[in-house]
Amino acid sequence: MTARARGVDGEGAPLYDLYGLRVRSEAPLPAAPASADGPIDLELRLAEPCEQRSPAAGRVLAEFDPGGGGYVLTDEGSSRLFRVWGVCDVVVHGAVATVHPHPRAPRDLVAIVLAGPVLGGLAALGGEFLLHASAVERDGVALAIAGGTGAGKTTLAGLLVARGGRLVTDDVLGVRFDGAAPRGLLGTRTLRLREGAWNEWIATEIGRFETTADQRIGVRAPHASARPVLGAVVVPSVTDSATRPSLRRLAHAEALRRLLGSMHVIGWRDERPIRTWFAGIARVARELPVYAAELPATPPSADAIVELLWSALLPSA
Repeated sequence: MTARARGVDGEGAPLYDLYGLRVRSEAPLPAAPASADGPIDLELRLAEPCEQRSPAAGRVLAEFDPGGGGYVLTDEGSSRLFRVWGVCDVVVHGAVATVHPHPRAPRDLVAIVLAGPVLGGLAALGGEFLLHASAVERDGVALAIAGGTGAGKTTLAGLLVARGGRLVTDDVLGVRFDGAAPRGLLGTRTLRLREGAWNEWIATEIGRFETTADQRIGVRAPHASARPVLGAVVVPSVTDSATRPSLRRLAHAEALRRLLGSMHVIGWRDERPIRTWFAGIARVARELPVYAAELPATPPSADAIVELLWSALLPSA
């Protein structure tokens, strides 16, 4: 399967737009709905639940084993298998992916995994460039917030949405360079916030929230227009010595170094996504302003942080 696979003619199931893929899915996904016009890149079909007793066969394309859970993506010749341990097996034949949920996996957790690592991994394998980033749009221009797990991407995106921004994606951002300016690809439309005072305030401000299957606060956010122009990238960090939030534009070499922590899928063994990712990082650092946002351990008001982040899109920032 590639990100350009065509020709699926499924009927009835909803259409979604995720990371540059138009997906028809029998499993509801926390993603932006796609228009009915145009070809389908991938069809997700739900099948019977199955246990994951046997090791995944075939050539390993990506694998991540944190000592519990994790995933493996293999190429078996005529098909590919994306196994997320304890959640689901996804068997891909051409432009059709058959989803076998684990018998004890909550349906909502299967949807989260499909919309995140599975479709993100398949899009990357098909040639899309993905950042480990959230992004929010205002007035047709999007700000990306990039970084590793726990960097605060979702919280900062939530603050922007709570103050009138529109969510492009949470946690996984596809970027296209096929026009005059880099554009962000639509992704998940639910902010998955960890517990904490800031995040509970964000959920209350935006509304429409619930506890997700992975025990986070799931906030359904207003979604951005299709493929907004990317205006800047912010890489946040919490600094004990900081007394107030600050924004500093990074020189090219430091921007590259900071962005190295924003690879989406960990554990790639196939060299094609790795080459695409390094080439994409170089283009982002060359074509977009990249900023370091230093935030104090005890943050100021939400409005102060929002004003600081949006200032990255100003010409004089």
